[in-house]
Amino acid sequence: MRHGAEEPLLPHLVGPVLDVGVPECRALAVTTVSGSGTVDGSSRPLGNATDHHLLVALRNWADVVLVGGRTAVAENYFGVRTDDTVASRRRAGGQSPVAPVAVVTRTLDLDPTSQLFWNTFTPPLLLVPDAALTDASLAERREQLKAAGAQLTPTGSGSAEEIVQALHQRGLTRIVCEGGPGIYSLMFAAGLVDLLHLTVDPLLQVPVEKPLFAGDVAVRHRLQLEHHAATDDGTLFLRYRAVR
Repeated sequence: MRHGAEEPLLPHLVGPVLDVGVPECRALAVTTVSGSGTVDGSSRPLGNATDHHLLVALRNWADVVLVGGRTAVAENYFGVRTDDTVASRRRAGGQSPVAPVAVVTRTLDLDPTSQLFWNTFTPPLLLVPDAALTDASLAERREQLKAAGAQLTPTGSGSAEEIVQALHQRGLTRIVCEGGPGIYSLMFAAGLVDLLHLTVDPLLQVPVEKPLFAGDVAVRHRLQLEHHAATDDGTLFLRYRAVR
């Protein structure tokens, strides 16, 4: 399905939304035709302006942006951007003005001087297994990250279920998961993703630089296609719902 100027594409890409407070997890991903999630080490060259608008729209919908530590470093993550109109609408709807970024990390191997900690409206959450919060060898790193503004949140053994539970306990029930491969696989393997927004960039690149999903986690799920669309440059937008 192609959409012209008379039929804005973005609302169709986002699709129906549940009420604020109703738990829902959406994964947002971009891939080449040949199945790579990166080009030259980053996903930034992939997608187009519409893909960027979808990213912004889902971040505006979300209570929290979930991302893996390695992806946060590789993509040089910073805080979610917003404006007064969006912030006011979120407040009126019972959400915080801007969604925080929540980084899953077992090693705390994050640079406290990176823009993740200072180029943001709200401090990042670090989702950390209990073992890393009590490891004496990580004590200095924990203090450095807390001094940079990070909120260290325990996640038990670090399972997908415990990660989501930790977010829900903070009232963060609308989750947009932005990867990378390990986090996608972790969340899908646990059956915690409700919707997958997949952008397919019309680039064929072999060998595949980085598969969209990590190969060390067994995942098999049937997905139902809810919506598909394409822009004039050949970029394909797919919205899948997980079949329970």
